[in-house]
Amino acid sequence: MRWSATLAALCIALGVSCAGASEARGQPAVKTKGHKTMANTASKADIEDAASRYLTANKGWKPDEFRIEVKEPGPDNRYLVAWGVFLKDETDAIPGSGQSVILHLDPHDLHVVRVLRFQ
Repeated sequence: MRWSATLAALCIALGVSCAGASEARGQPAVKTKGHKTMANTASKADIEDAASRYLTANKGWKPDEFRIEVKEPGPDNRYLVAWGVFLKDETDAIPGSGQSVILHLDPHDLHVVRVLRFQ
């Protein structure tokens, strides 16, 4: 892969403009479109709120039965990640047998796009 293609791929993955680096080598600037990071799409409180709404509406959990842990975004910032930790699971004798879930949320509108169970 040529240097400019490698640089363009890196800039797109990071969601940044590579205009300065490209122009310094006399090549056309690489512009990125539509790549958003967690920092500029939703706050931690927004993610927690969306995850809490999902868990109460779809799992029937009461607010005092769980906590939300916001994690790093997924690969290429395609989705946001939040753990829904069912509090009773933390004291359960058999790991992985509880109700806790990993939620993948769309970074643009914060709806849950995937639910995974802890193992």
